[in-house]
Amino acid sequence: MAYKVFVSYSSSDLNLANFLKNLLVPHGIDVFVAEDSLLPGASLSAELKARINSCDLFLLLWSRNSRASSWVQQEVGAAVSADKPAIPIVLEPGLGLPGFLGDMKYLAAFRDYRQSFQWLEQEVIRRAENKNLKEAALITLGIVGAFVLLAGSGTE
Repeated sequence: MAYKVFVSYSSSDLNLANFLKNLLVPHGIDVFVAEDSLLPGASLSAELKARINSCDLFLLLWSRNSRASSWVQQEVGAAVSADKPAIPIVLEPGLGLPGFLGDMKYLAAFRDYRQSFQWLEQEVIRRAENKNLKEAALITLGIVGAFVLLAGSGTE
């Protein structure tokens, strides 16, 4: 199953959200950017909540614009409530993180965008590979368990 990333952002920062998506998708990572991923007529709140609940990683593009967005605030709340791993990416200096993310170590992208997004790309790829290894191990254990059960049932 693909590693799923939810990107929370202000519509004013859509270009950066799409840059991030274009950075990760070639690595087989499923990146949710609401502007590109939702169909017209979809229930925004229901779809956003479902996507957050099913994501493996919540990325917050934090700017003055996102701080002013009620949608971003709700997405952060939903991610915290769902206990999702998160990486806050601070786009402008002098911005404190929202509420429950306030004590998290953040990625200070405003210092060096290129270096920050290179690190982020590698970190997300690493997390995706770890998930894939765990899933492969569980599948292998299931297959081995099934063979053990089958072999044991034929010895009577």
